[in-house]
Amino acid sequence: MEKQSLHAQMEKMREGIELYSEIMNLFDQSDLNNPDDACRKAIDKFYIVRRMKKERKLYFYGFFEENKHNKDLNFETCLRYILEKTNRIETSFCSKMLHTINPMMPIFDKNVRLNLGIPSVPSIKDKESQYNNAIGIYKQLVDKYHNYFQTSGCLEALRLFDCYYPEYSDKISPVKKIDFFLWKFNKSELKELGMFSGFIGE
Repeated sequence: MEKQSLHAQMEKMREGIELYSEIMNLFDQSDLNNPDDACRKAIDKFYIVRRMKKERKLYFYGFFEENKHNKDLNFETCLRYILEKTNRIETSFCSKMLHTINPMMPIFDKNVRLNLGIPSVPSIKDKESQYNNAIGIYKQLVDKYHNYFQTSGCLEALRLFDCYYPEYSDKISPVKKIDFFLWKFNKSELKELGMFSGFIGE
């Protein structure tokens, strides 16, 4: 990738990095049950939770608030709770909740799915089967990150992020730094960078 194009793409991350950092800075002192809470508003905007219907939001933020200091929380528990309360499989929102609580857990969304070649959770009437599918797919994502973090390409990508954003080098987890690349670069651009071989879907 040409240096000018790379610079432009990296700069496009800035607004998202700043909003994400605001979430993480406010999170411990937040009251996520309060719709006017600054952290909750930032989460609404950054993770597009604002599109969630009001009743589902009540369950989502109630569980989020109750577990925000629970570092042992896992994806299965988040997914099960939301399923039992709303009869919906919220793979993306549950992964974002879990990541905010434990920033070393990866986020699963459309960009991640397309760039890494991970299948979407099938929309089927059997919610228990859909739940099990979602767990399996999220495990694929966790495994992909684990394997990628053993590579020199990952170290190179992390150094690139820190070079552009040294003020955030110690404030954003390695998992989230890689997620920012998946968020702002498409698959062909990631291939051009040459740092993501074996990680992105070929």
